[in-house]
Amino acid sequence: AGDARTFGRISLPLMLPDLIAGWALLFLWMFGEVNASIILASTRNPVIGMQVYNLYEQGFYGKLAALAILVLLIGGIVVTAATLLSKWIRGGRTRVKA
Repeated sequence: AGDARTFGRISLPLMLPDLIAGWALLFLWMFGEVNASIILASTRNPVIGMQVYNLYEQGFYGKLAALAILVLLIGGIVVTAATLLSKWIRGGRTRVKA
């Protein structure tokens, strides 16, 4: 078998659950990154980090709480989806402890 076939049939299936977990963690980290939000934000393109900051500064704590719950739900959905996808790829098997 060639290198590409070996990679696709052996290496990639072994790496895929960890790649998905890494992508989920990276998503959560970038989702809450305020510095990147400041660079991307404009009046026509508000981002969540800036909206949270603006709502806090203006004292709209009810709206801030609602937005925070929405952010938590989105993050939870992404992590849950990544976990389920990772388990599905492994076929429901857990890792063998050495």
